[in-house]
Amino acid sequence: MNRTQQEAGSRKRIRATMRELGEATRPQLAKATGLSLVLVGKVVAAMCAAGELTELGHIASGGGRPAVLYRYRQAPVALFVAERRGPLLTGRLDILIREGESYTAGEALFAILHEQSLDDWLDAVIRRHSLGSIALELPPDLSDDALRHHLQQRYGCTVQRITPAVVLAGQREKEITLALPQGAEPTACFRRRGKQEPCGRLGLLPMPANWQNLDYEDHTLVEEMVARLLLMLTCSLAPATISLHAGFWTKRLTGRIRYNLSAKLKDSSVPFLLFRELSPAVLNQRRCLYLLHPHANQTLSGLE
Repeated sequence: MNRTQQEAGSRKRIRATMRELGEATRPQLAKATGLSLVLVGKVVAAMCAAGELTELGHIASGGGRPAVLYRYRQAPVALFVAERRGPLLTGRLDILIREGESYTAGEALFAILHEQSLDDWLDAVIRRHSLGSIALELPPDLSDDALRHHLQQRYGCTVQRITPAVVLAGQREKEITLALPQGAEPTACFRRRGKQEPCGRLGLLPMPANWQNLDYEDHTLVEEMVARLLLMLTCSLAPATISLHAGFWTKRLTGRIRYNLSAKLKDSSVPFLLFRELSPAVLNQRRCLYLLHPHANQTLSGLE
């Protein structure tokens, strides 16, 4: 491992510790990370220069010289969202600075998303900001291993893959969060033992129609598609609650879905269903909240 990689690794460890603690001194960071005090001092100075850390003043340190207390300031997050448009991908890179403040760094059509596809955009971004992390929201069938590895090596920050279901997920134990964006494959995650677990590719499950080409005006077909999906998730995971997020709910449709699922399960336990209204604006807001404040308790009002 070369010096640049060592410094990037040390900065990643200190950033993760500061995100968890919120405030800390250099000795406290050295103890928490196992890094030397000298190395911690260099990384902290660089993070202060980049605006990631701010000095709060001096505090007593057990009889010795007062130590400087630092507070973590969330660094901007780069969010790349890609969606299928026939044989092509539409991709947009947004830079999330803080709640209510963001800008679009690039937008384009891609025939193929390769390892270096985002480099020009991100190179321009890091001349203005020190990135805290990079998030990728990609179609479920698209592999991201090579892209994530390249971005981690090139920019030295955390790179994570997110889905609509993950950013919409609440805090209930044994709850499935199901996101049903129109014209796209649904995504889901299950909260178990305090952690969110992805539910895999739902588009591979046997269905009477394709999610990407589904006619949402055909409520009979939509009802059957959603009910079958709920049946498979219920039988495989036994959730207590399923929270469904979509933009096409009506009172009549949600009532028919409840009845359809109950009939399919017969005497089995039926999970509690929550139907949530979802719009692009709400989804964008939740993405920002999730990425900038990942530990925030998230709730949504909607049709119960």
